[in-house]
Formats: sequence, C-alpha cells, structure tokens
Amino acid sequence: MRFAPLTGLLAVLFTVVAFLLIGDTPSVDAPADEVRTFYADHEAQGLWSLFLLVVAGALFVFFAAFLARALHQSPVGNGWLHHVIVAGGVLIAAGFWVGSSIALALVDLADEAAAGNDTLQALHALSEDFFIPFVAGVAVMLLAAGLTVVRAAVSPCHAGWAGSLSPSAC
Repeated sequence: MRFAPLTGLLAVLFTVVAFLLIGDTPSVDAPADEVRTFYADHEAQGLWSLFLLVVAGALFVFFAAFLARALHQSPVGNGWLHHVIVAGGVLIAAGFWVGSSIALALVDLADEAAAGNDTLQALHALSEDFFIPFVAGVAVMLLAAGLTVVRAAVSPCHAGWAGSLSPSAC
C-alpha cells in the first residue's frame, strides 16, 4: 500500500481535469436550445469528463480508507472518527456518481429530438446544482480528520485546526 496516499492526489487531479474538460456549461436558467446545443456539441468531452469523475469518486473512497487507517493508528485514533472519514469519502463518491448519472442523461438526450425542452432544462438545473453531496463529503472527511489530528496532539497541530475548524489547543 505504498501508493495509497497517491489516491487522494489522483482523485483531485482527475476531478480538476474533468471539470476543465467539460468547460463552462450554460447557466442554470439558460434556454433549452442553448442547453441542447451545448451538450450535443460537447458529447465526447462530456463522456470523458464523466468517466474521470466516476474514477475520481472511487479514488476518493480509497483515499478516505487510507486516511482513516492512518489516523486510526494514531495515539487517540481508536475512537469512532475514522469511520466518519470513510463516510465522508463515500459521500464524495456518491455525489460524483449521482451527478455523473444526471449529466450522462443530458449528454444522451441532447441529440434526441424526442427529448422535450422541459426535460432538458430540468436535468440541466439538477446537473448544475447537484454539488451538495460532494461538498458535504469533503467537509465531513476534513472535519473528522482534523478532529483526530487535534485530539492526537500530533504536529503540526495547526493542520488539524485547519481541517476541523476546532478552537481547541494542542
């Protein structure tokens, strides 16, 4: 498991590349014709972007498991916070996977004449605003990891504060 820490770096890299690849999508209130045109014109980039997000989701789970194990082995890591770290990683992945499924439906329907404008606009609005599970997962994972670091009083303690926003002293 020498390469386990790299799963976090790869997850972030794949996420950044995925969002750069798809580019600037239409605004949430864009007309259906603009939404249809964008996803039809960017089908290949959209599919590659979704693939990268699916892989990034899996990598976040592996990184969360690695981080949880590493912090569980700390002097005070035998509590329950390592489980919360894994839960955060799973929440990140679930957010990516559900969001990718919504975006896949958009890419699939964009060139279908039978897809109604209301359907495309609704899917696009969901796709644009479906970020809460990802953000919540990151927050949960960082909070649990930060609290574990602060509780363990390991150096650098300020890194634990940054993750947990905990005012407790090391």
